Amino acid sequence: MSDAAWPECVRFYFSFRSPYSWLALHRVHAALEPAGVAIEYVPVFPPPDFANDPLKFPQKALYYREDITRIARAYGYGFVVPAPFDCNWLRPHAAWIYAHDQARGPAFAKTMCEARFARGENLGDDAVVGACALAAGRRTKSRSSTRCTFVSRMGARLPKAKHSTAPAV
Repeated sequence: MSDAAWPECVRFYFSFRSPYSWLALHRVHAALEPAGVAIEYVPVFPPPDFANDPLKFPQKALYYREDITRIARAYGYGFVVPAPFDCNWLRPHAAWIYAHDQARGPAFAKTMCEARFARGENLGDDAVVGACALAAGRRTKSRSSTRCTFVSRMGARLPKAKHSTAPAV
């Protein structure tokens, strides 16, 4: 693809619940940032009664575990199944929106995914989220060129986070 064919911005949907998002998060930066393509991060998570939830189907869950382990190994990552697998997803995703507002969204997302899928930590634990925020660092520049659109469990778009007067993450 020639440089002229690169889009100005790519929308990247991710979820702290999905190990596939964790793997994609590593690659999206490497693929797009050197080309100067902005990334619009869109955090999503399934509704509580997600009909196609792989955990509801033992064979599908087993396949996912084997697939993620294989892909992670090929990329040089270790994969740990988090326990518990689910938590209240609103809190970690809301924390990401705050981190994004402080120009730390991508770094925070990476530290959260590493905690969850490389170490098996519980993202429903405030101490884990706090440690990820510290690892992502404090704001070092103005808002990045990335944009944030939050998609709720029902798929409705919520307004962008407003600038906060709270201390930086």
